[in-house]
Amino acid sequence: MKLFTFILLFSTALQAQSPWQESQRETLEFAVPEGFRKLQLQLIVDEESDWAHVALLQKTLAKSSRILSRCRVGISQALVRKVRFSAEVIHALNNQDPYKGPSEVLLMGADLEATRPVGFLMDLKRPSTAAAFNRTSIRRLSTTLSQVHVLAESFHITSDYRTNQRFPGALAGYDTFTHELAHLLGDLGHIPVRGNLMTSLDGRGAKGPGLTPEQCAAILTSPHLN
Repeated sequence: MKLFTFILLFSTALQAQSPWQESQRETLEFAVPEGFRKLQLQLIVDEESDWAHVALLQKTLAKSSRILSRCRVGISQALVRKVRFSAEVIHALNNQDPYKGPSEVLLMGADLEATRPVGFLMDLKRPSTAAAFNRTSIRRLSTTLSQVHVLAESFHITSDYRTNQRFPGALAGYDTFTHELAHLLGDLGHIPVRGNLMTSLDGRGAKGPGLTPEQCAAILTSPHLN
């Protein structure tokens, strides 16, 4: 009982602390073609990562819009918040306990603005990851873990996924950032289709920018589109 009480108090105290110190914020705006649905994002960016270079981030967002244009969707605005994550949060992310659930829960506090989806773009201070918490994954996790609902509509990507270096056989149009974003927008899973953005296949030419009409229809149901 004493051990349980200590763990509970420690967890509560950690959640009460701010998970980061914000050093800068700016809003990036992009033109979206007439007739397209518009998407706004909130991006929490590790100030020491490659993601923090605005020119590189703009290229990522422009590429994402090109892929989503297949569904007549474009990113119109991104609130970019450059931060330094606390040592406690980095420690938790590097020491995940499967019995307690994802440590990313610690990131989802009152410091966040209301805009969703929210992306956490981090350096390799934490283990390499590219993950999204959509409605389906939250329902699955909620059957065994509490508090995971706060992760809904968030995605988490380390800087080694900023380019396709992790997938040397991918087509040039493929993009991990958009892959994770599409998981959220359309509650999409993986499919065994070559050249598709959401493919479950690996190998040369397997991963690409394609989206099927059914995937686009699901994306267009997202409540985050204006």
